Amino acid sequence: ERKTDMLELVIGDLGVPLACMKALRAFGPVRDVERCVERPRERLPCTISVHDFFNWLDGPLEESWEPYDLLTQNCQHFTSKLISFLRDPLATLNRSSPLERAPPELQLDRNFVMTEVKRNWRSLKFAREEMRRDR
Repeated sequence: ERKTDMLELVIGDLGVPLACMKALRAFGPVRDVERCVERPRERLPCTISVHDFFNWLDGPLEESWEPYDLLTQNCQHFTSKLISFLRDPLATLNRSSPLERAPPELQLDRNFVMTEVKRNWRSLKFAREEMRRDR
């Protein structure tokens, strides 16, 4: 759930934890349960691993994250992006960095790595550890 500039994430099983998730926000405050509307469950068209989900959070979602704005970047916008990812994860996960897709010899080429990081600083997370330490 997106609240202000924070993303609150609660992971649990069905049953008691689900009831708690409906009644309480991730860090404890009570929700206005009367305003919460449960939608019917949908079967996903494909299997999505927790790893894929966190890659999406840390990749395409994080890269497009904008400060909270009631009209253009709020919880409904986040939910829409989440639903799009759940329905077609490959549409967003395949937008990886050239640095991530580069062959190993290029990933060790300082000029290539510097060029990609200058082009998009977020590519740094795909650089090898020895390249990230290079000053």
